[in-house]
Amino acid sequence: MPIERFCIFMFRLESKPAASLGSRAIKIVIRYTNQNSPTSAFVTSARRCGVEIGAEYRRGFECCRRISQEIAMHAAIRHSTVTTSHGSIAFQESGAGARAVLFIHGNSSCSEVFRQQLRGRLAHGRRLIALDLPGHGLSSNAPDPSRTYTRGGFADAAVELLQTLDIAEAVVVGWSLGGHIGIDMLTRYTGMRGLMIVGTPPVGRDTMREGFMGLPQAGAAGRKTLSDADIDGFMQAIFGESPEPFLRDAMIRSDGRFREHLFQAMRADDYADQRVLVKNSAVPIAVLNGADDKIINLDYLDRVAFRNLWEARCHRLPDAGHAPFWQQAAHFDSVLERFLDDVESGRAARPI
Repeated sequence: MPIERFCIFMFRLESKPAASLGSRAIKIVIRYTNQNSPTSAFVTSARRCGVEIGAEYRRGFECCRRISQEIAMHAAIRHSTVTTSHGSIAFQESGAGARAVLFIHGNSSCSEVFRQQLRGRLAHGRRLIALDLPGHGLSSNAPDPSRTYTRGGFADAAVELLQTLDIAEAVVVGWSLGGHIGIDMLTRYTGMRGLMIVGTPPVGRDTMREGFMGLPQAGAAGRKTLSDADIDGFMQAIFGESPEPFLRDAMIRSDGRFREHLFQAMRADDYADQRVLVKNSAVPIAVLNGADDKIINLDYLDRVAFRNLWEARCHRLPDAGHAPFWQQAAHFDSVLERFLDDVESGRAARPI
């Protein structure tokens, strides 16, 4: 449905006598909602046409404008693909400006999982980017799985994407595996202004059992080939009952070799202990988890020594599990926005 028709529909729904205003007044609504004009401009213009706007019509206008903005944000999502040494990487973005935020999804997921963030108010004045990791979503499978399908390989791919886009500085938001990738980026991307990790316990090989409620590689997260039961169980553990179909499709699409190589790499001698990385990095790190997360050990995270932990504590969102940005998007976005404001203003920085 075109924006104009939708605005008219919502105006009539919110202000029941709107039909009495006539088509001329309705056109005023369309004109000013599309221009994001303040309510006062709408009222003034209506008066010039001989129409007095009461409180109920002002509410209708505000409703139209809000929905118009949401539709415009949805239409503003841009999809692109770049070629890297790790294969073609697809990404979607919204907003614009010098302040960039990179969202990195988790195991066997895709960039679309962050659609509520990309289509919300976080994009105002910022450039939000969500990538499909190699072997996921619309990105190609890795040409060299043993090189790319590791934490460090994914981190290198993310850095290469930012460099290709000429983004010298960015805040990274990493969810689950994406958070582990973000931690590995701390020593790879010199332009990292801040890092938010979600559902991500910084661990080493000897602390996997402490950081997680069971070893991830023992379940579907570490299996090359997945059964329908594996996929259903994985979806329910992360997103709860009745996840949207695209989430299941994303897991089916993911390259099974990625899961196999990811956990094989943990046995390598140069496997980085992420507790050391967060302890030594001066980059502001925000930790935001769902209070009902059953996949990670929240108490373990409270004990991790961060050099620069934002607000000096790990945050827990009520009524949310392993994917709080999906399950409690509005609350999540408000905390993320506060972190971004602190990073951008310099309040999150600590003297080195």
